[in-house]
Amino acid sequence: MNSKILVSVALIAISLGLYGLAGNLTRPEVEAKKPEKRIKIWLARQAVSKGEMLQRSDIEIRKVKQTVAYGYGIRGDINLKFTPGMVSLEAINAGQAITPDLIILPDQAGYLEHIIKPGHVPSGIEVDWDTVIAGDIHPGSLIDVIALTSIDQNLASSKALHKFKRLNLSAILTGIKVLQIKEMVRQGKRAEVLPSKYSLMLELSQKQLARLTIAKRIAELEVHKSLTGSDSSLLKASAADVLAEYRAITEFRAGKTTLN
Repeated sequence: MNSKILVSVALIAISLGLYGLAGNLTRPEVEAKKPEKRIKIWLARQAVSKGEMLQRSDIEIRKVKQTVAYGYGIRGDINLKFTPGMVSLEAINAGQAITPDLIILPDQAGYLEHIIKPGHVPSGIEVDWDTVIAGDIHPGSLIDVIALTSIDQNLASSKALHKFKRLNLSAILTGIKVLQIKEMVRQGKRAEVLPSKYSLMLELSQKQLARLTIAKRIAELEVHKSLTGSDSSLLKASAADVLAEYRAITEFRAGKTTLN
């Protein structure tokens, strides 16, 4: 009797062992380990000072392993878009991760106070859309302000010329930094959309501000991107330079000089 019980127990044990072995043989292979998630980060290629405009060449965009991103204190993708004129709010070291809290964009509140140099003030000038777009002007660009003046009339109030003989063109401001650009939406009659105007916010000293303020009242102003290494003294002309038949004649009369 005991031997029959022992044989039965042995058969049951052998059956369970064979069942387990068969299960191991038919079990699918363990799935391959999933690759580690990658996260997009921005890194500074070189040191950037507080208040400095970032250039595209200052930034390196990488996709790194999640564990690497965590080492920079970053938990998710840095979905920033490079914008000309973006400014560092803090000093950034080379190799440091750039996060949204370290930069400010030109369209954000408080931008100007973070970028303007001490002893300077922001002042705006209105220009046509083609000056900005075709002229490739953006925040950080250096520009020249050119004034067309006439002794006979105020060209700021009317662009229609009554006399052309005493027209003069000269650069009143050169190498001026553009801090900010804002598009001015204009609406014409009958819901007509007019070509865009832009307001350029310039960084000026007090003397430059005074000169620009006067020029806005008496002259027709144009803005052009500064040419590196150019001589600003060459930015001048008069009607005599354009009209071959015209020669200014200086007439001396009692107590005064008249230019005809």
